[in-house]
Amino acid sequence: MASAVKALPGARRITSETLLGYILMIPSVVWILGIILYPLAFNLWVSLHRMSMLEANPPFVGLANYLAVLSAPEFWESMRLTCVWTFGSLMVIVPAGLAIALLLNQDFRGAKVVRTWVLLPWMFPVIVITLMWRWILDPVLGVLNFFLVQTGLTASPIFFLDASRAMWTVILVNSWRWIPFMTVMLLAALQTVPLEILEASRVDGASAWSRFRWITLPHISPMLSVTTFMLSMWLFNMFPPIWLMTQGGPGGATLILPVKIYIEGFQVFRMSSGATLSVVLLIFLGILMALYFRLSGERVGGR
Repeated sequence: MASAVKALPGARRITSETLLGYILMIPSVVWILGIILYPLAFNLWVSLHRMSMLEANPPFVGLANYLAVLSAPEFWESMRLTCVWTFGSLMVIVPAGLAIALLLNQDFRGAKVVRTWVLLPWMFPVIVITLMWRWILDPVLGVLNFFLVQTGLTASPIFFLDASRAMWTVILVNSWRWIPFMTVMLLAALQTVPLEILEASRVDGASAWSRFRWITLPHISPMLSVTTFMLSMWLFNMFPPIWLMTQGGPGGATLILPVKIYIEGFQVFRMSSGATLSVVLLIFLGILMALYFRLSGERVGGR
């Protein structure tokens, strides 16, 4: 029987080298599980208790924290602002990144230099980007307002971070940083489009739009969908840009869920509320992820 098992083509034998490899992997696996699973489990435990910074033995309250959070109008307003922040950013980043990628995919003098430098805004630390734009947009000392007033485009300085403009201002600033990422990802996908098919369609009289619609777009759509999905997950859970520029203000105009979680947990010390909000955000992102994989699986299966 043992010889028959060894003869099977699909059978795997655990050698001493393989066993040693598994043993050497154990510390890394334990470390990764510890830094991921333990915070998740502790956060879930806190969300089921009424906990503050001063309580040693917080009482168990079950789902009371979740009912309180989901019934609060402030939560739904933060969720709405988070959706505006996420989808508003995608509406700027994806089309702009695709347009620049199509431009950089052409052969022109200095193309390699431009392709290298296009990543520069994304390579800078987020704190550098946000502080730089805060200085540029400052109504008193900012370069942009100075230019607008001096050229006569505006009669007085514009307060870009007031309640009516703050959300779209931070969206544009954050998009300026992430457009290069989308550009490079789509540019890599554009390099894989078969040139012979494009040349054949051009000879057959297909217009530039037809070539893009029926040849280029289907080839880059897998990269486009995956990159857009990844970026939407990051944006929904993104904290630094808004915190560094507005801290959720003014008047809660940019109070997205990650910022609200931080304020609840580490400024007003409502630990249970902050933990509950983070669990709700995790569940929401998990639902979005499941829907994406379900839709992408149906699309692949239908081909």
